[in-house]
Amino acid sequence: MENNETVKTLLEMGIPREVAVDALMRTGGNLEDAVAFIFSNELPQTEQEQPYIPININDQDPLPSEQDLANQDYRSSNTPSSVPGSNNPFRESNNYLGDEYVEGQEVQRELIDVDSSDDEDEDEDDGMDGYRSESRSISQQNGNVPESFHIESATNSMSQEMIPPKYNLVAKGPLKDELDQPTIILPLPLNSMIENYLSLFALNAVINIPQFFLKTDFKDLNYNKNWYKGTSFEMPKFILEFDSSNDTTTINENAERGDQYRKAVDIIPIGTSDKVEKQQPFLLWQLQKLAAINSFSMSERAYASARIFSLVFNGQVRSVLSKSDNLIDVLPLFIKSITTDLQLCPSNSDDESPQDLFITSAFHLPEKSQSLVETKLAFFHFMPEEYNENLYKMFNVLLYPDDPSENNEDNGEQEEVYNNSLNKAAHIITVIFNEADAYTPEMTSNSGVEIPLTFYPQLYFKKCKDQLIKHILEKRRQALARSKQLLDEIRQLKSFEGKDISMTLESAKEYLQKEENPMGKNLHETITKIEMMIAEKKNSKMEEYKILSSQLHKDWNLSHPELQIIETAKTLGLIDEPYLLTTVIISPYLYYIRKKDGIWYSVQCNTLGTDFQVSQLESGAAVQEIIKAQTSRPNETPLMFLFCRESIIPDEDTVRKAMEENLGCLQFAKQDQLSLEEQSSTVNVTEHPKGENDSD
Repeated sequence: MENNETVKTLLEMGIPREVAVDALMRTGGNLEDAVAFIFSNELPQTEQEQPYIPININDQDPLPSEQDLANQDYRSSNTPSSVPGSNNPFRESNNYLGDEYVEGQEVQRELIDVDSSDDEDEDEDDGMDGYRSESRSISQQNGNVPESFHIESATNSMSQEMIPPKYNLVAKGPLKDELDQPTIILPLPLNSMIENYLSLFALNAVINIPQFFLKTDFKDLNYNKNWYKGTSFEMPKFILEFDSSNDTTTINENAERGDQYRKAVDIIPIGTSDKVEKQQPFLLWQLQKLAAINSFSMSERAYASARIFSLVFNGQVRSVLSKSDNLIDVLPLFIKSITTDLQLCPSNSDDESPQDLFITSAFHLPEKSQSLVETKLAFFHFMPEEYNENLYKMFNVLLYPDDPSENNEDNGEQEEVYNNSLNKAAHIITVIFNEADAYTPEMTSNSGVEIPLTFYPQLYFKKCKDQLIKHILEKRRQALARSKQLLDEIRQLKSFEGKDISMTLESAKEYLQKEENPMGKNLHETITKIEMMIAEKKNSKMEEYKILSSQLHKDWNLSHPELQIIETAKTLGLIDEPYLLTTVIISPYLYYIRKKDGIWYSVQCNTLGTDFQVSQLESGAAVQEIIKAQTSRPNETPLMFLFCRESIIPDEDTVRKAMEENLGCLQFAKQDQLSLEEQSSTVNVTEHPKGENDSD
């Protein structure tokens, strides 16, 4: 079965030999099928194997019974529907609320892979299983909520020899090299790119704003030593309870925000209620686990798999993932699932909305005859051909023209652009640079985009634009017009009818000096006075031009507001704190994280998700240089930049207090560290058995 050339091809792809040989044996020596099996656990379908049909649990339908699950018609009728993107004034795919989403509607949950077996009996290894199963089943315990679910084999009837192997693929151990390093996300292989981006988005959130995820205490997250692999999910021992006193769903409304969502009334032990709501915060529970580990100062956990989040994607996210390869199509729904889970919890205040964490509101003018319309934005994104010198210049194109006087024919269009404004900025602002496609033009002279370490989106608020930017635009318009006029006047003082005036006057003076005409001396003096007058006018106009040029390039420079405009806006009370660049994702296999103490770390992984390296960088300036190098040409993968409001990033004391008040998360972090220590102790004993004479 083993062909040396085929094996060699797989080895050249960085695949371990044992994995390559096993995959070829399972696929009859077919290279293409072997690659598909290694990266996604997809074996060639036979007539006996049936494709998996995902089971969707929505707000109206009851949880399926075992008899329902055996019924093909039931499963087909509950397949999640797609959620197309809505129109957006800034970008078509950047609508926080999909067309089919209605405020207050439950997000569909897909419970997957229930297994009543005790996960503690699994063979312990430091790596993660080198496959992703496509088949899942459901069983019910404690009412309608399963206690756990696991990734299983493709079919129950699959023979033992065809069960996907559990390779110890992760070469690096589970312990950090340095205690100060962040616990990172280890990406899945290339066929799960979007899942990886979503997981890294979640990682940024739990590192920079953990207090929001630690607010609700579920008392016991039901620790499992293999949680970080994402191959199984254990239900917490306490879950949400909703008001079931009548048939009407409990709704929380805030008229000013227009929010409308369900909200739990209590947290109860699992299995204590006969009627348990189907909707539970599965994604929040995973976020809590990662937040607990990253917030626990003594944690030595090096990584968790991106699979911990993909395991609990809701029906809408899964549906769009199955139909789209674009990050911008899926991210708004993923963000919605996070905010929905937070909204469910009784600890969430009615005076604040989890939407404020990630969703920016903006005004736009669809047509000149209409009034401003408010829209919600999950992110800002740009095509490679829209790259510019820096991020501010790119935002200027969206929200106001940089030099309106240079394009006087399009004043109407400029007025429409000017009316596009931000209304309220989210605590975390996401900027995405789209990957290149077949129609992306070549970029030959681009020196890369400068991404600021501190960013002020408040410059694009309507208040700031009306009270400051509008006047700066007018001053720029006047200054540019006056500068052009001054240059024309200076040119007129230099030449007349194509002849240099100064040279003509000098020639006349030389001529008069040679002549003995008594009038020559007077004429010579007159010409000298004329030269001095011209020089004085030139110097005066040149000085005025330099002042205007300095103001255009500093005081009124919209492309580089850090030179002066930001300080002016602060003085006027229009902007306050900056947004800090906290995460840069070049690809899921190369990303950069800024911890709360300001130290940057680079994370490099191989594309199999089997090895990684975390390194501390000297400064944020190094990250900026890397970004410029990456944006000097069209990128092959989306670039993601995440900015966090400075005041919302907690200090160590705040994080410590939040952990102490959340017994479930604190217990989970301590149990995880104890598990790591026991595992490390077992390794040491194995390497140095008791009574062994080391001197031998």
